[in-house]
Amino acid sequence: MGRKGESSYERGVRIFSGFGFSGMLVLVVFIVLLIWLIRKLIHK
Repeated sequence: MGRKGESSYERGVRIFSGFGFSGMLVLVVFIVLLIWLIRKLIHK
């Protein structure tokens, strides 16, 4: 059972390293857009 969390962490690391810098950039842009949308909805 303890192996499962470790393997999922390793998979996340593999996906992260696979995406690299461009993946991080996309993630940051996505988060910023999400925050902007939420703020726009709140201040409607």
